[in-house]
Amino acid sequence: MAETYKFISDINVRQQKWTSKVIVAEKYVAKTSHNQRTRYQNMVLIDMQGNKVQCALYNYDITAFKNTLIWSNTYLISNATVKFTDPKRVAAIGPIQWTINGKTKVQAVEEDNRAFLFSTYQIVSFAVLHLHMDNYNEIDVLGVVIDVLPKKIVQTKYNNESCIQELVLVNEK
Repeated sequence: MAETYKFISDINVRQQKWTSKVIVAEKYVAKTSHNQRTRYQNMVLIDMQGNKVQCALYNYDITAFKNTLIWSNTYLISNATVKFTDPKRVAAIGPIQWTINGKTKVQAVEEDNRAFLFSTYQIVSFAVLHLHMDNYNEIDVLGVVIDVLPKKIVQTKYNNESCIQELVLVNEK
């Protein structure tokens, strides 16, 4: 008998004993929180219906799943902690988010779903890139990196230091 998996949209807060088949669509660099006490790493997971969920790992779980949750790979994830997204978060994907920790079961699936993943991107042309400059909407661009500038340490509005690195991209023109 084939196993049944729930789609992201069918998983609710306080729900238990569920499994979802997802692709790691985005995986961000681990960061330190404003209070300097917690490390976190965000990622975006997508299911085969195109539903997305923001997912977070904290502290030692970042290291524990470092070589497991790889961009564009498919996984069966069971019983992550599901909670409501903080409405103050600018980058929230939807009303819920998952937290993966030591109690979460993560199993790799030997499927190549990259074609599906790439079909979910909506590429913005360089010609209209300036229309997106002063908003917080995420966009997708396609280009070739021709120069990587040196890393710089900058001061954030929370009096933390942050490392940034600028890239020079070109498109087909």
